Amino acid sequence: MTKKHLAIALGLCAAAIPATDLAAETVAGYATKADYRAGRVTQLALEERVPEDGGDTCAAPTPIATVPFVDAGTTVGKTNTVGTLPLTCNGNYTTVAGPDSIYSLTLGPGNNLTFLVTTTEANYDPSIYLLVTCNDGATCALGADNCFARNTAGNPCGAVSDEEFTASGLPPGTYYFYVDSFYSAASPLGAGPYSLSVTGTLGILPRTIGGTVSGLLGAGLVLQNNGGDDLPIAADGPFTFATPVNDGDPFDVTVLSQPTGPGQTCAVANGSGTVAGADVTNVAVTCVSDLSILEIPTLGQAGIVLLVLLLAAIGILAMRSRVARN
Repeated sequence: MTKKHLAIALGLCAAAIPATDLAAETVAGYATKADYRAGRVTQLALEERVPEDGGDTCAAPTPIATVPFVDAGTTVGKTNTVGTLPLTCNGNYTTVAGPDSIYSLTLGPGNNLTFLVTTTEANYDPSIYLLVTCNDGATCALGADNCFARNTAGNPCGAVSDEEFTASGLPPGTYYFYVDSFYSAASPLGAGPYSLSVTGTLGILPRTIGGTVSGLLGAGLVLQNNGGDDLPIAADGPFTFATPVNDGDPFDVTVLSQPTGPGQTCAVANGSGTVAGADVTNVAVTCVSDLSILEIPTLGQAGIVLLVLLLAAIGILAMRSRVARN
């Protein structure tokens, strides 16, 4: 049996180990990475954990919307949502029994990113990886688990326990980055504080163009972006064009049709520029009434009669006033 086959077999054994029971005093697991390779399972004492908020589930991952990205977090108190990985993920271990933090990111063509996790906790041994499908370890695209905790004898990384990998040219789509650990929460090596740094480029991503409209009273306002993508606007509030614009490409928001009834003139501010790594949300369209145009409401037959009588009365009064003066 080769080392690779042995590691895969041990990974299957690890998957069969009962999940951590926080109500129990001990749990079965691997005390060290050396035990993992040898298949030695022991009973480990549980530690009390205080729950943390955010980035703990697929429903609420922490987004990485732009790079460079930095974050300081902890896996203490979080849950273990992924238990095993394929050996091809990090080349060393298939077990990730620790509580994990989850981040999400969307990649476009030309992506090239370096993920670096550092920790100042001497007893924390992190493992990091990138999944195509959240919580599905089998979909790992790339990962790293090369170091031991800093206090561990024989640490191949010396005095640090940092983990780092570079992902380049991945198929466009949404991915999930995990800060995890080989060790379970039962071990002091299984959870701790960390710092995450993501550098490089997410690739060429489509970004939405939008903003807000204010002061609109009339009907018929139509906006355009880059001479097309017509967008009718019926009322004040936020708007977003249907067609996104790629990073690095220009956008130009203009008014195609001004509103009428009442007549208004709408002007655009922050309407042009170049998309730079984020959705455009600050286009401002402000509408004001056209005071130079006198709009007279349409009169019915009764209204016309009343208007004639009113004008006649005004004429009679004026004539009497002149006669009285004479």
